[in-house]
Amino acid sequence: MTRVMPMLEAFTPPDGQSLRAAVLTTFDLDLSYLEQTVLPMLVGLDADAPDRTAGKKSDDSPFLLTLRSRLRQAKVAVLADKHRFNFESEKGVDSYDLLFSHRFPAFHPKLHLLAFDRATRLIVSSANLTEAGFHRNLELAWVASTERGDKFGATARSSLEYLNRIGRKEWPTSRVLSAALTELRRRMPSTGGDTNLLHSESAQPILHQWKRLMDGRDDLDELHVVSPFFDGGARSKPLTHLKARAVHVYVRKDAGDTGPVYRSGMSAEALAFAKPTCPVIHQSLTTGSTESGERAGSRVLHAKLFVARAGSRGWAMLGSPNFTGPGLLGANSEVAVALTGSWGDIRKHLPPTEGVVDWTKVSSVPNDDEQTGRLWTPFLQGAEYDALTGSMTIVYESRKPIAKWSVAYEDKVIARPNGGRDQFPHERRIRFKLGKTAWLVVQEGSNKAKFPIAVMNKELLPLVPGMADLHYTDILDYLASGAANLARFRDRVIAKRNSRMGNASVDDVPYMEQLSRLTRGLEGMRKRLSARLGSTGEATAVFLGDLGVTRLAEGIRTDRSLDDGFRRFALLELGAMVASVRWCGKPEALTQARRQAARLHQFISRNSRGMSNIRSHYLSRGRKAWMR
Repeated sequence: MTRVMPMLEAFTPPDGQSLRAAVLTTFDLDLSYLEQTVLPMLVGLDADAPDRTAGKKSDDSPFLLTLRSRLRQAKVAVLADKHRFNFESEKGVDSYDLLFSHRFPAFHPKLHLLAFDRATRLIVSSANLTEAGFHRNLELAWVASTERGDKFGATARSSLEYLNRIGRKEWPTSRVLSAALTELRRRMPSTGGDTNLLHSESAQPILHQWKRLMDGRDDLDELHVVSPFFDGGARSKPLTHLKARAVHVYVRKDAGDTGPVYRSGMSAEALAFAKPTCPVIHQSLTTGSTESGERAGSRVLHAKLFVARAGSRGWAMLGSPNFTGPGLLGANSEVAVALTGSWGDIRKHLPPTEGVVDWTKVSSVPNDDEQTGRLWTPFLQGAEYDALTGSMTIVYESRKPIAKWSVAYEDKVIARPNGGRDQFPHERRIRFKLGKTAWLVVQEGSNKAKFPIAVMNKELLPLVPGMADLHYTDILDYLASGAANLARFRDRVIAKRNSRMGNASVDDVPYMEQLSRLTRGLEGMRKRLSARLGSTGEATAVFLGDLGVTRLAEGIRTDRSLDDGFRRFALLELGAMVASVRWCGKPEALTQARRQAARLHQFISRNSRGMSNIRSHYLSRGRKAWMR
């Protein structure tokens, strides 16, 4: 097993707890790494399992089924910059929602808010959701968690405020993101804390928010800057707002043909203007190593850290903003945490160094800013499938198309210009049935890309991992025992099947035992159906889910081990049990439950013909036929 990296470790659930809600934000997004490593870690799966390749394995992969099942128990949204995502990538897991920002020059935050059963966690870092960000780059992260007793309630609430604001601005129609934020709000820690969250949705730019924490000082003794990117040109704009007697710009050391080469993202003209001291980041931090200790090459400096001192006081800021005007003074969407304390405590956040180098000896790295090199991107903001209504909501960008456009699904065009007018509607809702493909194909002129579909009401699709063909008695066993752990239930089913294979007489269960098993299972199901229904999704799930009433009825009808008499009797018993339920809950949920119950009774009526005396008894007595 490979070593779990510190950044990835922050996404591991506390022992014995399950993920309930998560919102992850990123600029660059490596979809394969997200689905094969980050999301499995979030739901407590071994990211190093041999069957972890979600995008390449078949849909019945046990790992993929388990991942989907666990994600469906939570509300997970991933927010990314649209212009940095490779739209040729295929979303392999439909149980989380992927949304793209398009309003900012760069949607650049790396903020992750996570809620588990009894714990809440907040992560602010410089790392994108990529393999390089988590494993190879030189990055920084600030992590707070209630399970460690950290006090960060005010910071968590500021994070939620930021996510709510960008949600209303970017994805006002996304009910999945709204549900995730509602669940996170419910689980906010109550303790305060002395850390401040700075973000670009506040009234002031991030740099001015930081200066306000420093009482607006313009007389700093020292300013330390760790950043991979700086403004182009002769001056660095943030330096015009931060007056310091001494400026330290950290550089990295690479091996050159004739000796070490010291590099910085600051332009030669800006270096000459600032004349900074240039501490060299220690080689142990900038050089990767293999498991055996062999040198693996230079790590890319991607951390963003700014530290200031005035007398004995110190201030630090770390997170997503680079030392640029767009990052610190507006335009981009950014997030950072600010720490205040004695200089002795704050200076500990600076990276270890191995000496300094004169700024005249520093090579200026061409400013390959993360915002550059944007190509054509799809013209959709979102595509959300609603299983309850069988519809798709497509949200378009507010721009004119550059050429003839269309939206297709599985080779069928589902949206195109109306009346020959190449104008995008702001939003369109169409009838839609989700097939096997998890993306739309968007075309504009010669440009073509895949756009992932977000799936609503994931609770309609519960799965028992690896158990695509449950025997009806397996369902009864689950309902009767009330098994809380699907993995244990799966193991019991597998053991039972193996036993059947070795002993052909195992299925020859006496009638009385079959009746007893049926009764116990139906009693367990009746308790489940009698519980309060909070949504139409819950009402649909108790009928149409893999462990639902309708699934059980279909299992009874198709089970070849049952004789015709018992099959009809079991169906009639099931129908009478459902008729005896006193439904309770929200009005819309009750309407859906009664609609599904009526369909079930029609199914049972069609498939229970024969045994006229028993059938007439059940049909004449209705709900009273199942009084126990």
